[in-house]
Amino acid sequence: MTDEFRFLTSPIHVGSLELKNRMVFLPHLVQYADDHVPSEREMYYYEERARGGVSLIIYGSMTISASSNLCRDCFAFDEKVIPGFRSIAERVHKHGARIFAQIIHYGNQSLPGITLENYDWKPVVAPSAVPDPLMKEMPKEMEEQDFIAIKRGYCDAARNIKAAGLDGIEVNMGHASLLRQFLSPHTNRRKDKYGGDLENRLRYPLEIVEAVKAEAGNEMAIAVRLCMDEFLPDGLTMDEAKEVAKRLESAGLVDLLIADMGTYTSPHIMDPPMAVPLGYAVYASAELKRAVEIPVVAFGRITDPHQAEKILEDGHADLIGMARQLICDPDFPRKVEQGRIEDIRTCMGCNQGCFGRCWRNLPVTCTQNPAAGREKTLGNETLKPAGKSKKVLIVGGGPGGMKAAEVAARRGHRVTLYEKGEELGGKVLVFMKSPKRENFGECIRYLKGQIEKLPVKIVLGHEVDKETIKSISPDVVVLACGAVPDQPPIAGVNQPQVMTVTNLLINKPEVGANAVIYDTEGFWTAANAAQFLLERAVNVRLVTPNPSVGMQIDYPAMFALNIDLFSKNSNGRPHRSYVLLTDYPLR
Repeated sequence: MTDEFRFLTSPIHVGSLELKNRMVFLPHLVQYADDHVPSEREMYYYEERARGGVSLIIYGSMTISASSNLCRDCFAFDEKVIPGFRSIAERVHKHGARIFAQIIHYGNQSLPGITLENYDWKPVVAPSAVPDPLMKEMPKEMEEQDFIAIKRGYCDAARNIKAAGLDGIEVNMGHASLLRQFLSPHTNRRKDKYGGDLENRLRYPLEIVEAVKAEAGNEMAIAVRLCMDEFLPDGLTMDEAKEVAKRLESAGLVDLLIADMGTYTSPHIMDPPMAVPLGYAVYASAELKRAVEIPVVAFGRITDPHQAEKILEDGHADLIGMARQLICDPDFPRKVEQGRIEDIRTCMGCNQGCFGRCWRNLPVTCTQNPAAGREKTLGNETLKPAGKSKKVLIVGGGPGGMKAAEVAARRGHRVTLYEKGEELGGKVLVFMKSPKRENFGECIRYLKGQIEKLPVKIVLGHEVDKETIKSISPDVVVLACGAVPDQPPIAGVNQPQVMTVTNLLINKPEVGANAVIYDTEGFWTAANAAQFLLERAVNVRLVTPNPSVGMQIDYPAMFALNIDLFSKNSNGRPHRSYVLLTDYPLR
């Protein structure tokens, strides 16, 4: 135990529960559920984080009604979830951690008509007939039977969670929830007792929390995730959110508050990509902390233990919430407690395996942590010494090669890694040159630091050929040479003014006043090149055979990218970006 992080590693009480430290694994979609019940994959996933030393896990996005479904989440209202959640709770408790379940109704952010069996085309319901800007479904304004059914769903969910032996329940009033839509003047335009001033808009959310509390009993903790600002002209404001928090506390209903911000109209705030600064949302938890006495959880790209310790020391929050950081490195808490800060694998905010896959309704993975979601076969407990030590030659010093070297060396093999360049990093060295993408360098820092601690021989500036392999005489050769840009079949592609994005970002050649970018993949490569050129006041024409520009980039990141592309450059003049969509090759 180190005194350097005395706040972060100290225990705290939440209701009647004692948490062993101040680190919380925040709720998030994982898309691992098996027919809307917890899967074995989830059991290993959450146990790995509990084993890593986190004090509280909040299982994310359990829907309370068949009228609320957005993806492959669990149906908390169905008793079928109880055995799976009991198993998850037992695994988590075995490592001294606590576990809550987040329950939610998505309201106007639901997809229509999904039930336990099939699509029955029942309408989406919401406080008022206001569609979500992303889902675009026109909801039905809730009627009396909807109020009754949804409250019953919350009660059924609370009953099932209690039966499964979990320690608490989080009621979501954050960015994705029906209850936040009741609090917001933007989405709640009702004329009855549930609409109008804040007291009326808070009425149904309070009724729900009261019902959940009554069902859960005093032995379970109750948390609320609260949107502190919708960033809408007619939306929920910080002042109103603080008043909601005060009323929840004064009613004696809540043991823990978790700060949250944004909606699908501000996805870069809700699911921040790499371009959003670290700790961008701490001010929201600080405002919440000043409004109440009960514990408050901070959130928002908190990835560094020194940053987390300072937030607690300054009184901006009582606990530190992390989702992506603990996906990336489940052992973050234990490494903090042991003072092994240089061994922390820090989340880069790339959103490629987590949010990027969730937005496409795919299971969560992690760019840096290949074991995420595969803990049963690749988790920390699965790495065993090899039966026989072999001589391993790895060709290529990018992330793939370095990771292969780390795993092989940890298993006891004799590893030599060759890189033809003068430094390790591979294509990541190119990514880092893109505007607002320098955080990719964390991938190199971590992997390089790990293999330098291991008995790995590193040879730089040497391209491997047959003679090299003969001289080493390895038992195994691992080719991790990366990829080369595909050259499109375009007339004139070999002219001197035509270059790859790698050449553009590394060598920074003069390109003149106008440039054309031909994008065949729809991912970050072309987008980064456009950002790079626009910062230099170059007029850009982006050409793609795809149906749309950047179609492989996750929604929050694309939102932030569009803000950047169409903002003003350093000279104060607007960027000019010309986009041409075509199904034909460039001629």
